[in-house]
Amino acid sequence: MIPLLFTPIAYAEIHYRIKFLFNLLKKSEPEIIADIPHRITKGQDLPVLMVIKDSHLYNTNIEKLEIYLNGQYNCEFEIRKFYDTPYADQVFDLPTNKMSTGINKFDIKIHYSLRGKKHICYNDNYRFHSGKPLLCYVAHQTLPGFPQYFFGDFHVHTNYTNDQIEFGASISSTVKMAKAVGLHSFAVTDHSYDLDDHPNDYTQYDASLTKWKTQHKEIDQINAEQKKNFILLLPGEEVSVRNDAGKTVHLLILNNEQFYHGSGDSGDQWRPHASEFKIEEILQHLKPHVTAFAAHPRQKVSKVQKLMLRRGNWQKDDLRHERLRGLQIINGNTVAGLNQAIAFWTEALLQGHKLSIIAGNDAHGNFSRTRQMGIPFVTIEETEEHRFGFWRTGFYLHNPSPTINDVVQALQQGNVFVTNGPAISIYLTHKGHTVHMGQTATQVERLILNLKSSMEFGRIKRWKILSGDPHTAREFVLFEGEPNQKKFVLRQSFELDLNNRINYVRGFLISENERGTFRAYTNPIWIDHLIKK
Repeated sequence: MIPLLFTPIAYAEIHYRIKFLFNLLKKSEPEIIADIPHRITKGQDLPVLMVIKDSHLYNTNIEKLEIYLNGQYNCEFEIRKFYDTPYADQVFDLPTNKMSTGINKFDIKIHYSLRGKKHICYNDNYRFHSGKPLLCYVAHQTLPGFPQYFFGDFHVHTNYTNDQIEFGASISSTVKMAKAVGLHSFAVTDHSYDLDDHPNDYTQYDASLTKWKTQHKEIDQINAEQKKNFILLLPGEEVSVRNDAGKTVHLLILNNEQFYHGSGDSGDQWRPHASEFKIEEILQHLKPHVTAFAAHPRQKVSKVQKLMLRRGNWQKDDLRHERLRGLQIINGNTVAGLNQAIAFWTEALLQGHKLSIIAGNDAHGNFSRTRQMGIPFVTIEETEEHRFGFWRTGFYLHNPSPTINDVVQALQQGNVFVTNGPAISIYLTHKGHTVHMGQTATQVERLILNLKSSMEFGRIKRWKILSGDPHTAREFVLFEGEPNQKKFVLRQSFELDLNNRINYVRGFLISENERGTFRAYTNPIWIDHLIKK
Protein backbone atom coordinates (compact mmCIF):
# COMPACT_ATOMS: atom_id res chain seq x y z
CA MET A 1 0.00 0.00 0.00
CA ILE A 2 1.18 3.55 -0.71
CA PRO A 3 -1.11 5.88 1.26
CA LEU A 4 1.57 8.58 1.47
CA LEU A 5 0.46 9.65 -1.99
CA PHE A 6 -2.95 10.80 -0.79
CA THR A 7 -4.28 13.83 1.02
CA PRO A 8 -7.88 12.67 1.46
CA ILE A 9 -10.75 15.00 2.25
CA ALA A 10 -11.95 12.82 5.09
CA TYR A 11 -11.95 12.13 8.77
CA ALA A 12 -8.36 11.01 9.20
CA GLU A 13 -7.38 7.48 10.24
CA ILE A 14 -4.53 7.99 12.75
CA HIS A 15 -3.57 4.45 13.73
CA TYR A 16 -2.07 3.10 10.52
CA ARG A 17 1.73 3.13 10.30
CA ILE A 18 4.09 2.00 7.54
CA LYS A 19 6.76 -0.31 8.86
CA PHE A 20 9.95 1.50 9.97
CA LEU A 21 8.24 4.91 9.61
CA PHE A 22 6.91 7.14 12.39
CA ASN A 23 3.36 8.45 12.78
CA LEU A 24 3.23 11.63 14.85
CA LEU A 25 -0.57 11.57 14.78
CA LYS A 26 -0.87 8.15 16.39
CA LYS A 27 -2.53 7.92 19.80
CA SER A 28 -3.42 4.89 21.86
CA GLU A 29 -7.05 5.99 21.68
CA PRO A 30 -9.88 5.59 19.20
CA GLU A 31 -10.62 8.54 16.95
CA ILE A 32 -13.32 10.54 18.75
CA ILE A 33 -14.94 13.25 16.65
CA ALA A 34 -17.87 15.62 17.11
CA ASP A 35 -19.52 17.33 14.16
CA ILE A 36 -22.57 19.43 13.24
CA PRO A 37 -24.11 20.63 9.94
CA HIS A 38 -22.73 23.86 8.49
CA ARG A 39 -26.25 25.41 8.42
CA ILE A 40 -29.78 24.74 9.67
CA THR A 41 -33.17 26.44 9.60
CA LYS A 42 -34.39 27.60 13.02
CA GLY A 43 -37.20 25.44 14.37
CA GLN A 44 -35.43 22.20 13.56
CA ASP A 45 -33.29 20.34 16.07
CA LEU A 46 -29.56 20.63 15.42
CA PRO A 47 -28.03 17.15 15.06
CA VAL A 48 -24.78 16.79 17.02
CA LEU A 49 -22.84 13.82 15.65
CA MET A 50 -20.35 11.86 17.72
CA VAL A 51 -18.10 9.38 15.88
CA ILE A 52 -15.98 6.72 17.61
CA LYS A 53 -13.58 4.88 15.29
CA ASP A 54 -11.31 1.92 16.18
CA SER A 55 -12.60 1.37 19.70
CA HIS A 56 -12.09 -2.36 19.08
CA LEU A 57 -8.37 -1.53 19.41
CA TYR A 58 -8.82 0.78 22.39
CA ASN A 59 -11.94 -0.07 24.38
CA THR A 60 -13.47 3.19 25.52
CA ASN A 61 -16.20 4.46 27.81
CA ILE A 62 -17.87 7.65 26.62
CA GLU A 63 -19.31 9.33 29.71
CA LYS A 64 -21.03 12.48 28.45
CA LEU A 65 -21.06 15.42 26.04
CA GLU A 66 -21.18 19.01 27.22
CA ILE A 67 -22.38 21.54 24.66
CA TYR A 68 -21.08 25.12 24.79
CA LEU A 69 -22.91 27.65 22.62
CA ASN A 70 -21.03 30.86 21.77
CA GLY A 71 -18.70 30.29 24.73
CA GLN A 72 -21.46 29.61 27.25
CA TYR A 73 -22.55 26.29 28.73
CA ASN A 74 -25.76 25.18 27.00
CA CYS A 75 -26.62 21.60 27.94
CA GLU A 76 -25.19 18.11 28.28
CA PHE A 77 -26.01 14.57 27.19
CA GLU A 78 -25.32 11.65 29.51
CA ILE A 79 -24.06 8.64 27.55
CA ARG A 80 -22.21 6.21 29.85
CA LYS A 81 -21.65 3.70 27.07
CA PHE A 82 -18.84 1.22 26.40
CA TYR A 83 -17.51 1.09 22.83
CA ASP A 84 -15.48 -1.79 21.37
CA THR A 85 -16.24 -1.80 17.63
CA PRO A 86 -14.40 -0.64 14.48
CA TYR A 87 -16.97 2.11 13.90
CA ALA A 88 -19.86 3.61 15.84
CA ASP A 89 -21.67 6.93 15.83
CA GLN A 90 -24.61 8.58 17.55
CA VAL A 91 -26.64 11.72 16.89
CA PHE A 92 -27.93 13.97 19.69
CA ASP A 93 -30.69 16.49 18.95
CA LEU A 94 -30.16 20.03 20.19
CA PRO A 95 -33.08 22.55 20.06
CA THR A 96 -32.34 25.71 18.08
CA ASN A 97 -34.84 28.01 19.84
CA LYS A 98 -32.11 29.60 22.03
CA MET A 99 -29.77 30.16 19.10
CA SER A 100 -29.48 33.52 17.41
CA THR A 101 -29.92 33.95 13.67
CA GLY A 102 -26.53 33.88 11.97
CA ILE A 103 -23.27 32.15 12.79
CA ASN A 104 -23.26 30.24 16.09
CA LYS A 105 -20.12 28.73 17.60
CA PHE A 106 -20.21 25.30 19.24
CA ASP A 107 -17.69 23.50 21.40
CA ILE A 108 -18.47 19.89 22.19
CA LYS A 109 -16.63 18.76 25.32
CA ILE A 110 -16.36 14.96 25.31
CA HIS A 111 -15.72 13.10 28.57
CA TYR A 112 -14.31 9.59 28.12
CA SER A 113 -12.15 7.04 29.90
CA LEU A 114 -9.60 4.45 28.74
CA ARG A 115 -7.81 1.89 30.86
CA GLY A 116 -9.32 3.41 34.00
CA LYS A 117 -8.10 6.96 33.27
CA LYS A 118 -10.45 9.87 32.58
CA HIS A 119 -9.92 12.15 29.58
CA ILE A 120 -11.60 15.10 27.91
CA CYS A 121 -11.33 16.56 24.42
CA TYR A 122 -13.02 19.40 22.57
CA ASN A 123 -14.61 18.60 19.20
CA ASP A 124 -12.07 15.83 18.46
CA ASN A 125 -9.10 14.09 20.02
CA TYR A 126 -6.68 14.48 17.10
CA ARG A 127 -3.16 15.65 17.80
CA PHE A 128 -2.25 19.09 16.45
CA HIS A 129 -5.84 20.13 15.71
CA SER A 130 -6.80 23.80 15.71
CA GLY A 131 -9.07 23.70 18.76
CA LYS A 132 -11.42 26.10 16.99
CA PRO A 133 -15.18 25.84 17.63
CA LEU A 134 -17.52 24.26 15.09
CA LEU A 135 -19.58 26.82 13.16
CA CYS A 136 -23.23 26.59 12.11
CA TYR A 137 -25.31 29.23 10.40
CA VAL A 138 -28.80 29.27 11.93
CA ALA A 139 -31.22 30.67 9.34
CA HIS A 140 -34.72 31.99 9.91
CA GLN A 141 -35.72 31.00 6.35
CA THR A 142 -35.44 27.78 4.38
CA LEU A 143 -33.03 27.60 1.46
CA PRO A 144 -33.99 29.84 -1.50
CA GLY A 145 -35.77 27.79 -4.14
CA PHE A 146 -38.74 27.43 -6.48
CA PRO A 147 -41.89 25.25 -6.46
CA GLN A 148 -41.17 21.63 -7.39
CA TYR A 149 -37.40 22.15 -7.25
CA PHE A 150 -35.51 20.04 -4.74
CA PHE A 151 -31.91 19.97 -3.52
CA GLY A 152 -29.31 17.22 -3.60
CA ASP A 153 -25.60 16.54 -3.11
CA PHE A 154 -24.53 13.98 -5.70
CA HIS A 155 -20.99 13.12 -4.63
CA VAL A 156 -20.91 11.81 -1.06
CA HIS A 157 -18.66 9.29 0.73
CA THR A 158 -19.65 7.30 3.82
CA ASN A 159 -18.02 4.88 6.26
CA TYR A 160 -17.99 2.30 3.45
CA THR A 161 -14.94 4.33 2.46
CA ASN A 162 -12.39 3.07 4.96
CA ASP A 163 -8.68 2.53 4.44
CA GLN A 164 -5.26 3.38 5.86
CA ILE A 165 -5.78 7.13 6.30
CA GLU A 166 -9.42 7.99 5.72
CA PHE A 167 -12.98 7.13 6.64
CA GLY A 168 -16.44 8.71 6.47
CA ALA A 169 -19.63 8.91 8.52
CA SER A 170 -22.44 6.35 8.45
CA ILE A 171 -25.22 6.62 5.89
CA SER A 172 -27.88 6.90 8.61
CA SER A 173 -26.11 9.86 10.26
CA THR A 174 -25.59 11.52 6.89
CA VAL A 175 -29.36 11.30 6.32
CA LYS A 176 -29.93 13.30 9.51
CA MET A 177 -27.39 15.88 8.41
CA ALA A 178 -29.09 16.10 4.99
CA LYS A 179 -32.42 16.98 6.62
CA ALA A 180 -30.76 19.63 8.77
CA VAL A 181 -28.92 21.25 5.86
CA GLY A 182 -32.07 21.32 3.69
CA LEU A 183 -31.36 18.53 1.19
CA HIS A 184 -33.95 16.16 -0.23
CA SER A 185 -31.58 13.66 -1.78
CA PHE A 186 -27.95 12.61 -1.95
CA ALA A 187 -25.91 10.04 -3.85
CA VAL A 188 -23.80 7.51 -1.96
CA THR A 189 -20.68 7.33 -4.15
CA ASP A 190 -17.94 5.52 -2.28
CA HIS A 191 -14.78 4.60 -4.16
CA SER A 192 -14.88 1.46 -6.27
CA TYR A 193 -11.55 0.42 -4.75
CA ASP A 194 -13.02 0.64 -1.23
CA LEU A 195 -16.25 -1.20 -2.00
CA ASP A 196 -14.48 -4.40 -3.05
CA ASP A 197 -12.43 -4.64 0.17
CA HIS A 198 -13.04 -7.29 2.81
CA PRO A 199 -15.39 -5.76 5.44
CA ASN A 200 -12.93 -6.43 8.27
CA ASP A 201 -9.67 -5.85 6.42
CA TYR A 202 -9.23 -3.06 3.88
CA THR A 203 -5.96 -4.59 2.69
CA GLN A 204 -7.76 -7.71 1.38
CA TYR A 205 -9.82 -8.03 -1.81
CA ASP A 206 -13.29 -9.58 -1.39
CA ALA A 207 -14.47 -11.37 -4.53
CA SER A 208 -17.98 -11.74 -3.11
CA LEU A 209 -18.35 -7.92 -2.85
CA THR A 210 -19.84 -8.09 0.65
CA LYS A 211 -19.43 -4.34 1.30
CA TRP A 212 -21.08 -3.39 -1.99
CA LYS A 213 -24.05 -5.69 -1.36
CA THR A 214 -24.42 -4.61 2.27
CA GLN A 215 -24.35 -0.96 1.27
CA HIS A 216 -27.15 -1.44 -1.28
CA LYS A 217 -29.30 -3.26 1.28
CA GLU A 218 -28.79 -0.43 3.76
CA ILE A 219 -29.71 2.19 1.15
CA ASP A 220 -32.88 0.27 0.22
CA GLN A 221 -33.88 0.00 3.87
CA ILE A 222 -33.29 3.70 4.59
CA ASN A 223 -35.20 4.74 1.46
CA ALA A 224 -38.17 2.61 2.57
CA GLU A 225 -38.12 4.27 6.00
CA GLN A 226 -37.69 7.81 4.63
CA LYS A 227 -40.46 7.78 2.03
CA LYS A 228 -42.78 10.03 4.02
CA ASN A 229 -40.00 12.57 4.64
CA PHE A 230 -38.63 12.52 1.08
CA ILE A 231 -34.98 11.91 1.71
CA LEU A 232 -34.05 9.77 -1.27
CA LEU A 233 -30.65 8.09 -1.41
CA LEU A 234 -29.19 7.26 -4.79
CA PRO A 235 -26.92 4.21 -4.82
CA GLY A 236 -23.79 4.64 -6.85
CA GLU A 237 -20.01 4.54 -6.89
CA GLU A 238 -17.04 6.65 -7.87
CA VAL A 239 -15.15 4.49 -10.33
CA SER A 240 -11.51 4.92 -11.28
CA VAL A 241 -11.38 4.55 -15.08
CA ARG A 242 -8.92 5.08 -17.93
CA ASN A 243 -9.39 8.07 -20.19
CA ASP A 244 -8.33 8.28 -23.84
CA ALA A 245 -4.77 9.13 -22.79
CA GLY A 246 -4.57 6.06 -20.53
CA LYS A 247 -4.67 8.17 -17.36
CA THR A 248 -6.89 7.41 -14.38
CA VAL A 249 -9.90 9.71 -13.93
CA HIS A 250 -13.04 9.30 -11.86
CA LEU A 251 -16.55 8.56 -13.12
CA LEU A 252 -19.71 8.94 -11.01
CA ILE A 253 -22.25 6.22 -11.75
CA LEU A 254 -25.69 6.65 -10.17
CA ASN A 255 -28.40 4.02 -9.66
CA ASN A 256 -26.35 1.05 -10.88
CA GLU A 257 -27.05 -2.52 -9.76
CA GLN A 258 -23.81 -3.78 -11.30
CA PHE A 259 -20.51 -3.13 -9.55
CA TYR A 260 -17.63 -1.77 -11.64
CA HIS A 261 -14.08 -2.39 -10.51
CA GLY A 262 -11.62 0.47 -10.60
CA SER A 263 -8.30 0.21 -8.77
CA GLY A 264 -5.87 2.23 -10.87
CA ASP A 265 -5.25 4.88 -8.20
CA SER A 266 -6.14 2.87 -5.11
CA GLY A 267 -2.56 2.61 -3.89
CA ASP A 268 -2.97 -1.15 -3.53
CA GLN A 269 0.31 -1.74 -5.34
CA TRP A 270 3.70 -0.04 -5.20
CA ARG A 271 4.05 0.18 -8.93
CA PRO A 272 1.67 2.14 -11.18
CA HIS A 273 -1.05 0.11 -12.87
CA ALA A 274 -3.99 0.88 -15.11
CA SER A 275 -7.62 0.86 -14.04
CA GLU A 276 -9.68 -2.07 -15.22
CA PHE A 277 -11.99 -0.19 -17.61
CA LYS A 278 -11.87 2.58 -20.15
CA ILE A 279 -14.55 5.26 -19.89
CA GLU A 280 -16.48 3.97 -22.89
CA GLU A 281 -16.28 0.34 -21.74
CA ILE A 282 -18.49 1.26 -18.79
CA LEU A 283 -20.71 3.84 -20.47
CA GLN A 284 -21.74 1.59 -23.35
CA HIS A 285 -23.16 -1.02 -20.95
CA LEU A 286 -25.19 1.31 -18.70
CA LYS A 287 -28.94 0.68 -18.58
CA PRO A 288 -31.36 3.56 -19.29
CA HIS A 289 -32.15 4.10 -15.60
CA VAL A 290 -28.43 4.48 -14.80
CA THR A 291 -26.65 7.77 -15.38
CA ALA A 292 -23.01 8.84 -15.37
CA PHE A 293 -21.16 12.12 -14.81
CA ALA A 294 -17.49 13.00 -15.01
CA ALA A 295 -16.36 13.47 -11.41
CA HIS A 296 -14.48 16.72 -10.61
CA PRO A 297 -13.09 16.85 -14.18
CA ARG A 298 -10.59 19.66 -13.53
CA GLN A 299 -9.49 18.89 -10.00
CA LYS A 300 -5.81 19.60 -9.45
CA VAL A 301 -3.64 16.47 -9.58
CA SER A 302 -0.26 16.50 -7.84
CA LYS A 303 2.96 15.53 -9.62
CA VAL A 304 3.39 12.57 -7.28
CA GLN A 305 -0.11 11.27 -8.10
CA LYS A 306 0.57 11.69 -11.81
CA LEU A 307 3.81 9.75 -11.54
CA MET A 308 2.89 7.01 -9.08
CA LEU A 309 -0.85 6.56 -9.65
CA ARG A 310 -1.23 7.53 -13.33
CA ARG A 311 -3.79 10.10 -12.22
CA GLY A 312 -4.91 12.65 -14.77
CA ASN A 313 -7.74 15.02 -15.62
CA TRP A 314 -10.67 14.67 -17.95
CA GLN A 315 -9.74 16.04 -21.38
CA LYS A 316 -11.85 17.38 -24.24
CA ASP A 317 -11.69 14.10 -26.15
CA ASP A 318 -13.07 12.22 -23.13
CA LEU A 319 -16.35 14.14 -23.33
CA ARG A 320 -17.47 12.74 -26.68
CA HIS A 321 -18.71 9.45 -25.23
CA GLU A 322 -22.39 9.12 -25.96
CA ARG A 323 -23.71 7.95 -22.59
CA LEU A 324 -21.82 10.56 -20.56
CA ARG A 325 -24.62 12.76 -19.27
CA GLY A 326 -22.58 15.60 -17.90
CA LEU A 327 -19.97 16.96 -15.55
CA GLN A 328 -19.81 17.26 -11.79
CA ILE A 329 -17.91 20.51 -12.14
CA ILE A 330 -18.79 21.64 -8.60
CA ASN A 331 -16.75 19.70 -6.06
CA GLY A 332 -16.67 21.90 -2.98
CA ASN A 333 -14.31 24.06 -5.01
CA THR A 334 -12.33 27.14 -4.24
CA VAL A 335 -13.27 30.11 -6.45
CA ALA A 336 -10.19 29.53 -8.61
CA GLY A 337 -11.03 25.85 -9.03
CA LEU A 338 -14.65 26.69 -9.82
CA ASN A 339 -13.65 29.18 -12.53
CA GLN A 340 -11.40 26.58 -14.17
CA ALA A 341 -14.22 24.02 -14.13
CA ILE A 342 -16.73 26.49 -15.61
CA ALA A 343 -14.26 27.37 -18.37
CA PHE A 344 -13.78 23.67 -19.20
CA TRP A 345 -17.55 23.12 -19.35
CA THR A 346 -18.11 26.24 -21.46
CA GLU A 347 -15.49 25.12 -23.95
CA ALA A 348 -17.28 21.79 -24.26
CA LEU A 349 -20.64 23.52 -24.82
CA LEU A 350 -19.17 25.68 -27.58
CA GLN A 351 -17.87 22.54 -29.27
CA GLY A 352 -21.43 21.20 -29.41
CA HIS A 353 -21.39 18.78 -26.45
CA LYS A 354 -24.82 18.82 -24.78
CA LEU A 355 -23.51 18.23 -21.27
CA SER A 356 -25.35 19.13 -18.09
CA ILE A 357 -23.69 20.08 -14.84
CA ILE A 358 -24.40 18.89 -11.31
CA ALA A 359 -22.93 19.81 -7.93
CA GLY A 360 -21.43 17.64 -5.22
CA ASN A 361 -18.97 18.24 -2.41
CA ASP A 362 -16.92 15.02 -2.35
CA ALA A 363 -17.51 15.04 1.42
CA HIS A 364 -16.10 12.15 3.44
CA GLY A 365 -18.08 12.79 6.61
CA ASN A 366 -17.28 16.50 6.64
CA PHE A 367 -20.21 18.57 7.89
CA SER A 368 -19.19 21.73 9.76
CA ARG A 369 -15.60 21.74 8.51
CA THR A 370 -13.21 19.43 6.71
CA ARG A 371 -10.62 17.63 8.77
CA GLN A 372 -8.06 15.93 6.60
CA MET A 373 -4.55 14.59 6.56
CA GLY A 374 -2.08 17.33 5.68
CA ILE A 375 1.39 15.80 5.53
CA PRO A 376 0.48 12.13 6.01
CA PHE A 377 1.21 10.91 9.54
CA VAL A 378 2.53 14.36 10.50
CA THR A 379 -0.18 17.04 10.35
CA ILE A 380 -3.95 17.51 10.41
CA GLU A 381 -5.43 20.27 8.24
CA GLU A 382 -8.83 21.95 8.62
CA THR A 383 -10.65 23.84 5.86
CA GLU A 384 -14.16 24.91 4.89
CA GLU A 385 -14.01 23.12 1.53
CA HIS A 386 -15.87 19.87 0.73
CA ARG A 387 -18.53 20.28 3.42
CA PHE A 388 -21.58 18.09 2.87
CA GLY A 389 -24.46 20.00 1.28
CA PHE A 390 -22.57 23.30 0.93
CA TRP A 391 -22.87 23.27 -2.86
CA ARG A 392 -26.25 21.95 -3.97
CA THR A 393 -27.90 20.67 -7.12
CA GLY A 394 -31.40 22.09 -7.56
CA PHE A 395 -33.46 19.69 -9.68
CA TYR A 396 -37.07 19.76 -10.92
CA LEU A 397 -39.50 16.94 -10.09
CA HIS A 398 -43.03 16.74 -11.46
CA ASN A 399 -43.96 13.71 -9.33
CA PRO A 400 -45.02 14.74 -5.78
CA SER A 401 -44.09 11.23 -4.53
CA PRO A 402 -40.83 10.72 -6.42
CA THR A 403 -38.81 7.55 -6.82
CA ILE A 404 -35.08 7.10 -7.32
CA ASN A 405 -35.72 6.79 -11.05
CA ASP A 406 -37.52 10.17 -10.99
CA VAL A 407 -34.46 11.84 -9.47
CA VAL A 408 -32.12 10.16 -11.94
CA GLN A 409 -34.35 11.17 -14.83
CA ALA A 410 -34.34 14.79 -13.62
CA LEU A 411 -30.54 14.76 -13.64
CA GLN A 412 -30.46 13.13 -17.06
CA GLN A 413 -32.84 15.76 -18.49
CA GLY A 414 -30.73 18.59 -17.12
CA ASN A 415 -33.55 20.70 -15.65
CA VAL A 416 -31.05 21.65 -12.98
CA PHE A 417 -29.22 24.58 -11.44
CA VAL A 418 -26.23 24.46 -9.10
CA THR A 419 -25.65 26.83 -6.20
CA ASN A 420 -23.96 27.49 -2.89
CA GLY A 421 -26.60 30.07 -2.01
CA PRO A 422 -29.24 31.77 -4.22
CA ALA A 423 -31.59 30.09 -6.69
CA ILE A 424 -31.83 30.74 -10.43
CA SER A 425 -33.95 29.30 -13.23
CA ILE A 426 -34.63 30.22 -16.84
CA TYR A 427 -37.12 29.01 -19.41
CA LEU A 428 -38.18 29.94 -22.93
CA THR A 429 -41.74 30.36 -24.21
CA HIS A 430 -43.41 30.25 -27.61
CA LYS A 431 -47.19 30.46 -28.05
CA GLY A 432 -47.85 29.04 -24.61
CA HIS A 433 -45.27 26.28 -24.93
CA THR A 434 -42.49 26.24 -22.33
CA VAL A 435 -38.93 24.96 -22.80
CA HIS A 436 -37.00 24.32 -19.58
CA MET A 437 -33.30 24.01 -18.76
CA GLY A 438 -31.80 20.96 -20.42
CA GLN A 439 -34.42 20.93 -23.19
CA THR A 440 -34.17 22.06 -26.81
CA ALA A 441 -36.16 24.92 -28.37
CA THR A 442 -36.93 25.22 -32.07
CA GLN A 443 -39.05 28.37 -31.74
CA VAL A 444 -38.89 31.07 -29.12
CA GLU A 445 -40.54 34.37 -28.25
CA ARG A 446 -39.47 35.21 -24.70
CA LEU A 447 -36.98 34.23 -22.00
CA ILE A 448 -38.18 34.19 -18.39
CA LEU A 449 -35.63 34.67 -15.60
CA ASN A 450 -36.36 33.83 -11.95
CA LEU A 451 -33.95 34.74 -9.13
CA LYS A 452 -34.31 34.24 -5.39
CA SER A 453 -32.01 34.82 -2.43
CA SER A 454 -32.40 35.36 1.32
CA MET A 455 -30.76 37.15 4.24
CA GLU A 456 -28.57 34.06 4.65
CA PHE A 457 -27.01 34.60 1.21
CA GLY A 458 -27.51 38.32 0.71
CA ARG A 459 -29.01 40.61 -1.89
CA ILE A 460 -28.95 39.92 -5.60
CA LYS A 461 -25.76 41.62 -6.74
CA ARG A 462 -25.36 40.66 -10.40
CA TRP A 463 -26.89 38.33 -12.98
CA LYS A 464 -26.26 37.46 -16.63
CA ILE A 465 -27.90 35.57 -19.47
CA LEU A 466 -25.20 34.18 -21.75
CA SER A 467 -25.49 32.77 -25.26
CA GLY A 468 -23.11 30.42 -26.99
CA ASP A 469 -21.94 30.89 -30.57
CA PRO A 470 -20.13 27.77 -31.82
CA HIS A 471 -19.03 29.52 -35.02
CA THR A 472 -16.80 31.92 -33.10
CA ALA A 473 -16.34 29.57 -30.10
CA ARG A 474 -17.34 32.43 -27.81
CA GLU A 475 -20.05 33.28 -25.32
CA PHE A 476 -21.88 36.61 -25.44
CA VAL A 477 -23.94 38.43 -22.84
CA LEU A 478 -27.56 38.68 -24.01
CA PHE A 479 -28.87 40.40 -20.89
CA GLU A 480 -27.40 41.42 -17.55
CA GLY A 481 -28.30 43.41 -14.51
CA GLU A 482 -27.07 44.82 -11.22
CA PRO A 483 -30.11 45.83 -9.13
CA ASN A 484 -29.56 49.20 -7.47
CA GLN A 485 -31.94 48.25 -4.68
CA LYS A 486 -31.65 45.59 -1.99
CA LYS A 487 -33.49 42.85 -3.90
CA PHE A 488 -33.89 39.24 -2.79
CA VAL A 489 -36.44 38.18 -5.42
CA LEU A 490 -36.44 39.09 -9.10
CA ARG A 491 -38.50 37.93 -12.08
CA GLN A 492 -37.97 39.37 -15.53
CA SER A 493 -39.17 38.62 -19.03
CA PHE A 494 -37.17 39.40 -22.18
CA GLU A 495 -38.13 39.34 -25.83
CA LEU A 496 -35.69 37.26 -27.85
CA ASP A 497 -34.61 37.64 -31.45
CA LEU A 498 -31.91 34.99 -31.71
CA ASN A 499 -30.12 34.10 -34.90
CA ASN A 500 -29.04 30.75 -36.25
CA ARG A 501 -25.55 31.18 -34.86
CA ILE A 502 -26.72 30.73 -31.28
CA ASN A 503 -26.94 27.18 -29.99
CA TYR A 504 -27.71 27.69 -26.28
CA VAL A 505 -28.52 30.16 -23.52
CA ARG A 506 -27.64 29.83 -19.83
CA GLY A 507 -27.86 31.93 -16.67
CA PHE A 508 -25.50 33.04 -13.91
CA LEU A 509 -26.20 34.77 -10.59
CA ILE A 510 -24.18 36.31 -7.74
CA SER A 511 -25.55 37.33 -4.35
CA GLU A 512 -23.60 39.00 -1.59
CA ASN A 513 -23.66 39.91 2.09
CA GLU A 514 -21.18 40.39 4.93
CA ARG A 515 -20.45 36.64 4.92
CA GLY A 516 -19.19 36.69 1.35
CA THR A 517 -20.19 36.09 -2.26
CA PHE A 518 -22.47 33.25 -3.38
CA ARG A 519 -23.05 31.87 -6.87
CA ALA A 520 -25.61 29.96 -8.92
CA TYR A 521 -25.49 28.59 -12.49
CA THR A 522 -28.21 27.17 -14.72
CA ASN A 523 -27.88 24.40 -17.23
CA PRO A 524 -28.28 25.47 -20.87
CA ILE A 525 -31.44 25.59 -22.93
CA TRP A 526 -30.46 24.41 -26.39
CA ILE A 527 -31.47 26.27 -29.57
CA ASP A 528 -31.86 23.93 -32.54
CA HIS A 529 -32.77 25.02 -36.11
CA LEU A 530 -34.35 28.13 -34.70
CA ILE A 531 -37.30 29.55 -36.62
CA LYS A 532 -37.92 33.20 -35.93
CA LYS A 533 -41.39 34.01 -34.64
